Amino acid sequence: MDSNQPRAETPQPPQGGRGGGGGGGGSGFSAILTVFLSFIAIFVMIDEKMKDALQGDCTRYAPGIEIMSVRVTKPTIPESIRRNFEQMEEERTKVLIAIEKQRVVEKEAETSKKMAISEAEKIANVSKILMEQKLMEKDSARKQQEIENQIYMAREKSLVDADFYR
Repeated sequence: MDSNQPRAETPQPPQGGRGGGGGGGGSGFSAILTVFLSFIAIFVMIDEKMKDALQGDCTRYAPGIEIMSVRVTKPTIPESIRRNFEQMEEERTKVLIAIEKQRVVEKEAETSKKMAISEAEKIANVSKILMEQKLMEKDSARKQQEIENQIYMAREKSLVDADFYR
């Protein structure tokens, strides 16, 4: 086992540069760490599956042999491939961030649209109430005028009747 390779029991982030230009945000490191931990987890699974397969064959073909453990040497990833993979992971993370920002923008636009519709409905309802109020005022004024006209007609009629009977 290479002394630069961490053991599966104690995961550690890879040493050295991150590739992709250094700077900006922590997203590159977390992507690398996730890939690194996945890499370790896969090799732990390979160790276990290999042990189980060997033990099954030994039990069947050579009873009495017990496989205690299996250790698969983890390959050293060439620097150029590692850098390329890290850059791809950074780009993937940037794309995911851009997609999430787009979703946020769409939600904000949808919220703004709903608020605008709500505001327009509120204005329309207020306008309708004001229009109904004006109509009721005009109707009330018309009824009042009719009553005044009836009173005037009744007074004039009684005056005409009074003149007629004199």
